[in-house]
Amino acid sequence: MVEVLPRYGWVASARFKMTGNRSSFASPLTKTEQTIVRQGATWSISCTLPKQVRDTAAEWQALLSYLEETANTVYCNDPYSTLPQNYSGVQGGLTCDSTLIKCDSTLYKCDRGYDWGAPFVRVAGDPGAATLAIDGFPASTTVLLKGDYFAVDNADYRELHQITEDATTNTIGRVTVSFTPPLRGTVNANNEIYLDGKRQGAEKIMAAMMRVVPDTVDVAAETVGVYSISFEAREPLAV
Repeated sequence: MVEVLPRYGWVASARFKMTGNRSSFASPLTKTEQTIVRQGATWSISCTLPKQVRDTAAEWQALLSYLEETANTVYCNDPYSTLPQNYSGVQGGLTCDSTLIKCDSTLYKCDRGYDWGAPFVRVAGDPGAATLAIDGFPASTTVLLKGDYFAVDNADYRELHQITEDATTNTIGRVTVSFTPPLRGTVNANNEIYLDGKRQGAEKIMAAMMRVVPDTVDVAAETVGVYSISFEAREPLAV
């Protein structure tokens, strides 16, 4: 079973990153360097939660202890990039005003919102592919921007990818998106594309499946009954 993190408070600070799988070799004679890029890039997160009282800290502590003890997986994503950039709504915990086309903080940017339809995989994707044909978006619309995330299921688990080129649909709502990292498994036609990383349920959340890194869960209780919690998680190569 894949767990979902409690959303209240979410994080005070986080580092969400992708680590590639590559090796470089330099000639001892000429110093000419060759680089080999392999499959197996993974996402990871290191985060500190806001200070919280016992009521909310208890749920976090119980879940993280359970995840560390069982090695079960949990859905994690970039906590401040949970929706496409041009979606009108809550982005990174801030309310975006689509009429003014701005957010209530200069730290985050939202453009005019759109209905992203019901996107799905139009043509099956093979392992190693860095593009995917998608159908079901609104027609003639820039639906995804560089840096946006989407998730899709292969036969075994959910994969998280980041858009590398702005994606604009044709007149019937189709587009081929470019992304990183490449697909790890085969993605079948008609599989749903997940764009919403704020969903409370696991079924359709846009996120990567991760495991808590051993010995990284840290819970500190202060004398006034306030708890500080931090942890790290990373994506396994197989689930």
